[in-house]
Amino acid sequence: MAAFQQHLRSGAGDIDLLAVFARADEFRLIPVRAEERVELQRLLERVPVPVRGDTDDGPMPKVAALLQAHVARLALPGFALAADAVYVTQSAARLFRALFELSRARGWARAARCALGWCKQVERRMWLAMSPLRQFGRDCPADLLRSVERRPLPWARYLDLTEPELGELVGSPKAGRVLHRLVHLVPRLDVRAHVQPLTRSLLRFELRLTPDFVWNDAVHGSAEVFWVTVEDADGERLLHAEPLVIKRAYAAAEHLLEFTCALTEPLPPQYFVAIDSDRWIGADTRLAVSFRHLQLPDRALPPTELLDMQPLPVSELRDPEFEALYRGKLSEFNAVQT
Repeated sequence: MAAFQQHLRSGAGDIDLLAVFARADEFRLIPVRAEERVELQRLLERVPVPVRGDTDDGPMPKVAALLQAHVARLALPGFALAADAVYVTQSAARLFRALFELSRARGWARAARCALGWCKQVERRMWLAMSPLRQFGRDCPADLLRSVERRPLPWARYLDLTEPELGELVGSPKAGRVLHRLVHLVPRLDVRAHVQPLTRSLLRFELRLTPDFVWNDAVHGSAEVFWVTVEDADGERLLHAEPLVIKRAYAAAEHLLEFTCALTEPLPPQYFVAIDSDRWIGADTRLAVSFRHLQLPDRALPPTELLDMQPLPVSELRDPEFEALYRGKLSEFNAVQT
C-alpha cells in the first residue's frame, strides 16, 4: 500500500496503473532468469498495453507482461514462466481492488474508472474492448460470437433490437433468439436524474434507477452490485461514489437514491452520473446532467430589518405559567424578542 500511495496519480491510465501494480511488494522477489529473457522480450512485444522498461529493469516489466498474458489467454513457454504467471494472477484482483478503493477515496474519477476496469479484465480474462458476450463462455456459440464481433455495431445498439432484427443481423433467426436472450442477461440500469440546488455550493441529487435486464439465478446469483458515481464536467474529479446492491427480490423494482454533491463556481456546464457494474463488462450507463437551466439561490439573503419598537414587558405573555419561566431573570424582552 505504501508503494500505491506514493506512485498512484489522479490521471493514471492503463500504462500508469500497470506500472503501479507491478511495484507491489508481493512481486519484489520474482526473479528474471537469464534463460527467459528472450521469451519475455517477445511477450512484451505481443501484449496490447505498452510496458515501461525492459527485462533489465527488474521484475516490474515481467509482472506487467504476465498479467496481460493472463487476460489475453496467451500460452506461455516454459514451466517457470507459467508458475510466475499463476503467482501474479493470484494477487491481481485483490491489488486492483485496492487501487480502485484508494482512487475512490481520493476522489480521482479517471484512476478509479481505470482500476475498476482492470478488476473486471482480470476476473473475466477478457479486454474491455471485446464483446460482452464472451462473459457467457460456452453458453454463447462460437459462430455467433464471431458474427457479432465482425460487425462494428455499438453494444448499446443491440439492446434496442428485437429478436427478428437480431436474427437478420447475424443471418439466422435461431441465433437471433439466442443473441436476444444473452444481450438482456447483461445487467444494466436505466437512470433518471433530478437535481435541486440547496445553496450556491451544494446540490441535491435524486436518482431513480430501474433494472433493465432479465434476472437469471444461474447467471446473477442472489444479488448484483453497481457503483453509482458523480463526476465533474472534465471526468477527472469524483464528487460522489456509493455502491448499490440489487437483490433478486427487487430486480423489477425502481430504486431511489438521494445524496448531495459539492457545486463549484463558476457553474460548470454539466455533471456526469455513471452507473458501473462491479463485475460485468458492458454493463455501464452514463448520463450527462446539464446545468443550463439551473437556478441558483442568491449569493446573500437580505437581512431582516429590525423594527424600532418599544420593548414589551414579560406580562404581555398573559399566561401565568409562561411568565413564571422568566420571573427573576428579566422584566422585559429585548428588541428581537419583542
